[in-house]
Amino acid sequence: MSRTLPILSLAVLAGVPVWMAGTAARGEAVGPEPLPSEGPKPPWACRLDKTGRAHAGHGLGLVDLTLWDPEPDAPAPVKEEQFAPALNQLCSSDLSYQQSNQYAHWILEACQRFGVDPFLLASLVFQQSRCASEQKHPAVAIGLAGLDAAMHAPFLHNGRYSYWVKEGQEWLPREVDVSPYLTSLQALHLDRANIFFAAALMHAYQQQCPDIDGAFQSVPHRHYVSHMIWGDRVIETDGEDRVLRTRRAIIQYYAAVMPVARARWKSVDLSCPLDGCPRKITGVLGDMREEGKRAHKGVDFVSTLGEPVRAIADGWVVYAGVDAPGAGARRVTLDKSGNIRKNSMGPGGLFVQIQHKDNLVSEYMHLLNYLVKIGQWVKAGEIIGHVGDTGIKVDAPHLHFQMRDNGEVIDPMIHLRPYLIPPQATYRGQLVMAAMPARWREARQRIRAEAASRREQRNRDLDTTDSSDGRGESASSPKTSSKKVTDDGD
Repeated sequence: MSRTLPILSLAVLAGVPVWMAGTAARGEAVGPEPLPSEGPKPPWACRLDKTGRAHAGHGLGLVDLTLWDPEPDAPAPVKEEQFAPALNQLCSSDLSYQQSNQYAHWILEACQRFGVDPFLLASLVFQQSRCASEQKHPAVAIGLAGLDAAMHAPFLHNGRYSYWVKEGQEWLPREVDVSPYLTSLQALHLDRANIFFAAALMHAYQQQCPDIDGAFQSVPHRHYVSHMIWGDRVIETDGEDRVLRTRRAIIQYYAAVMPVARARWKSVDLSCPLDGCPRKITGVLGDMREEGKRAHKGVDFVSTLGEPVRAIADGWVVYAGVDAPGAGARRVTLDKSGNIRKNSMGPGGLFVQIQHKDNLVSEYMHLLNYLVKIGQWVKAGEIIGHVGDTGIKVDAPHLHFQMRDNGEVIDPMIHLRPYLIPPQATYRGQLVMAAMPARWREARQRIRAEAASRREQRNRDLDTTDSSDGRGESASSPKTSSKKVTDDGD
């Protein structure tokens, strides 16, 4: 399969979102080669997604799928009184408490009937509709699970859904009874029936995968949930990554505990700023912006609009405001933060800056909003705002995250390593690197090397100080940074 490197390269360098270029022009996906066809031909026509919905992650699948940690097991038994608030926390303001209680009951009921994972179904619902049944789908994508009625219509007869499973070298017919809530596809517009049918399809695909992968030449992927997005032929893997990342988050909400910190800065334990880690990164320290006029000062997390942003460690909020063009950081009171026009913001948009122990400062940019004020003490894992697109010129909503040591920019890819998957681990990231001008690549390497050198020097200085007087920097009081905020404008 030929690649879309020339088109993608021009799009990346021009600042155009990559998923808008290349694949649409030539009808090709950026990713692995499809699996070879094997075994007897299936006795049904390939079920293909016909919704026309945008799949924003073209090329964001991992080159090496083994880089993912094993996915956590679902808690068992699942308690409805815990599952409902976890679902509400996942869907945030898009779902009332009454709705979350009702949806939780229906999800658990359907998953118990068909023997599938309720956390997986809840995550699929969130990714396909943001938990809103009236979400504006393309004409043929229906309801909470964004189901393609046209794809499945030929297999539904008299309240039973037909499918085949492979045993040895033979495809054997199976069917699943969906008659309690689904006598016709029109019922898919009803929330309960939509959830019920989605669980039935998960049951079928769970039995068919991986046999259908070779039969219909899917690309390699990790989980049968990919087929809920693509049908029988899986085109790319970022869709399942998003669902599984959401599943990790809702399991965390269900347990009602923050994950154990897996990173450390000097004496400070560091948490992940987003839920469901590890997370993919699309931009790193030293990347060139505005055709090489300035350098990226942090990392960009692949994110979903509105998802919670958390403090990576205990500390004082020293800035909560807006990046004003030409003026750097401008403080804005919490009650006025929602009234700032986007076109009046600098590239950092709405942002929060937190002072931690040991001279560490963390910065969270492009926020949709923030929930803290200057001088406030926050705990590690506390929600300080939500992912937005403020200050962004040409990209999807995402979190831009920076770290500073005593005012000097340091590399989050080093200090938050357990939580981050680097850009070069994805097909798109490798294409971007291949398309990057040599001078930009050299500049990025130099900037990252300088940051690493400063970090090593400060560590040596700290060791010398500690050995002489045994004292270390604390975060007992807030310190307002005087650094001017100059973020990227992706």
